[in-house]
Amino acid sequence: MSEAIAFDARRFVKHLTEGGLLNTNLATKSDIAKIEMTIKIAVEKAKADRTKWVLGAMLAQTTIILCLSRCCSVRLHKG
Repeated sequence: MSEAIAFDARRFVKHLTEGGLLNTNLATKSDIAKIEMTIKIAVEKAKADRTKWVLGAMLAQTTIILCLSRCCSVRLHKG
């Protein structure tokens, strides 16, 4: 028959914590959900900003191409 050994779990955890081997600052599920939501919002904002810049650049390029094509076509027809 084996003998029972007394084990103080609180004392052991305190010993590990004081030694820096155990981090007691654990995130809860709600903390993780908040962080995930913040990241999702930031990603969506970045996507929207990127879309605005791309559409703006496309509009600028199209405008430049149309203006240049009209200028060149006017010169060709006059000359």
